[in-house]
Amino acid sequence: LNDMEKGFKTSEDDGDQLKAEVARLNEEILNLKTTRSDKQGAYKDMAGYFIEMKSKDAADILSRLKDEDIIGIFNEMPKDVVAEMLQKMDRDKAAALTKKMLVTDS
Repeated sequence: LNDMEKGFKTSEDDGDQLKAEVARLNEEILNLKTTRSDKQGAYKDMAGYFIEMKSKDAADILSRLKDEDIIGIFNEMPKDVVAEMLQKMDRDKAAALTKKMLVTDS
């Protein structure tokens, strides 16, 4: 009977640890969603600024950012504007971005 009670207590402790881990993971997921949402909003705002610029200047500035951020901004722009900016970028940079965009979209 004592062995069964000890086993039950151990199972309860394990269950409590698992519940705590699930709660922590849920909080982490929520934080990631919030961060993504904030980032998405920032990309949308930045896209608006870049759309208003001359495409050559916008392409030059964008090409200095991280590829992930450029793609995020491009995703908030009309396709014709993105095409124009890609055309104004260094060919190697434009090719690398296009390759990553294909991976991102699939």
